[in-house]
Amino acid sequence: MPEKQSKSLRSLLLTVLKVGVVVCALAYLKYSGKFDLKKLNFDFEIWHLLAAGFLLQLVANLISFVRYRLLLKGVGIDMNLKTVTHIGMIGVFFNTFMLGGLGGDVIKLAYVIRESGNRAGAVASVMVDRVLGLLGLLFLGGAALFLNWREVLATPSLHNLSLGVFGVLGGTSFGVLISMISLVKGRKWGAVAWGAGVLATAGFCLLALHDDPVALFASTEVEAADVLRGRALLVLAIVALLGFACMLVVPSCQPGRTLENFLRNRVPLGGKLMELVKAVLAYRSHFLIVVRSFALSAGLQALVLLSLFCFSQTIAGVNKPTLGQVFFAGPPTFVANALPMPGGGLGVGENAFEYLLGRCQSSGGKAVEGGALIFLMWRFWTIIMGLCGLPFYLWGKKAVSDAREAYTSE
Repeated sequence: MPEKQSKSLRSLLLTVLKVGVVVCALAYLKYSGKFDLKKLNFDFEIWHLLAAGFLLQLVANLISFVRYRLLLKGVGIDMNLKTVTHIGMIGVFFNTFMLGGLGGDVIKLAYVIRESGNRAGAVASVMVDRVLGLLGLLFLGGAALFLNWREVLATPSLHNLSLGVFGVLGGTSFGVLISMISLVKGRKWGAVAWGAGVLATAGFCLLALHDDPVALFASTEVEAADVLRGRALLVLAIVALLGFACMLVVPSCQPGRTLENFLRNRVPLGGKLMELVKAVLAYRSHFLIVVRSFALSAGLQALVLLSLFCFSQTIAGVNKPTLGQVFFAGPPTFVANALPMPGGGLGVGENAFEYLLGRCQSSGGKAVEGGALIFLMWRFWTIIMGLCGLPFYLWGKKAVSDAREAYTSE
């Protein structure tokens, strides 16, 4: 079979698989009774929460445009905020309504290349923008478990789930953060950041757990909370070791170093990893820009979670989640929803939020309800936000079309 036909077949099979995942996720929600639109009743007496949720979404998008402008400056591309906002709103529109491969990042990339002529810098800015957005979400998710520690202790159904969620979110965010610092500033600064993170975490644990018993294995005399504390410390130790390994290994992945050829030629997705390494290295002399962009990422993700909480309080007839519960369930849900699925992950995010919130308890001891409906409502308002990008697209349609043609012809 010719290589071109083989790639087309693989692409078709992958698309069918993605659509199948979405269909199965929606079917499960529908036939399990968790996705009954008849239950989607709004409490219009607190309409101000709807308005607050939408405004928080808007502000989060504006912060993402400020972050992207910072990252463009880091690779020598100076665009004013008005132009970046224009490009960003077009990207929001395409991310919301385009089901194919022509997403907002491609439009953003094509437009920046056309305006600046700096292809390498444009690619680096888009890749690092995505990574920092995800890193901010992962960091916030790990921190949220610390903030909800007492609630987790009091809810046995959250014990094992919390350890798994924190292990993935905390381990990934810490590993990526140490990797980026080690790449940009070298192993020495990576070691300093790793040591500071470990000492800060150890100090927090000492203050939080100094009077609490700790155990690794359950017995008739040992409470479940004691086991959770002990296993949480074990997970933290594994996260610290992962960060230390990243500090040692990742700098060797740079072009011309020991691991580059092995990763590029022998490891699945090794080529993608090397492209990411090159993108991060573009900011070697602009580390403060990366730090400020990461802070903006964490802030805007917190605003998105606050908007999700506002929307959750407007649905009538369900046991509404607390702010802490939304901050617990939201980050893993958004990570799952970020998977490249048709319809922006429709059904995948709803299932994840339903499952995670269902493990939490309301003040009356009942399971929190309506996770799928709450997330569907959040998705509805993101669609409204996407529509706000339509005038920007129509206004600059010719420029976008020219940029897309120039990008695809290269």
